[in-house]
Amino acid sequence: MRQGVDLRSDGSDGSPPRFLDYDGGCDADAALKYVQRRFMDAARADRQVVTYVTCATDTGVVAVTLEACKDAILREGARASGLRGSSSGQPVV
Repeated sequence: MRQGVDLRSDGSDGSPPRFLDYDGGCDADAALKYVQRRFMDAARADRQVVTYVTCATDTGVVAVTLEACKDAILREGARASGLRGSSSGQPVV
C-alpha cells in the first residue's frame, strides 16, 4: 500500500518528484502514474498487487482501503490453507 496524493499535488512549490528517470514535471496525474508503474514493475510476478490512491488525511478512505487489504489477505490465507476450496468462496465440506 502506498500513499502520497496529499503531497503538494498543485505543484505550487515548483519542484518535481526526485526520481532521475521521471520527466512528468509537476503534473500530479503524471507523477501518480509514474509511481504506480514503478511499484508494479518492482512487484514479484507471483504476487497479486492492487494499487489504491488515497489521501492520508481522509481517514474514511484509509479505513476502507485497509479493510480491503485485510479482506484480501484473509481470503488468500484461507484459500492457501484449504479452508476455501473454490474460487466462489464456498467452504470445503
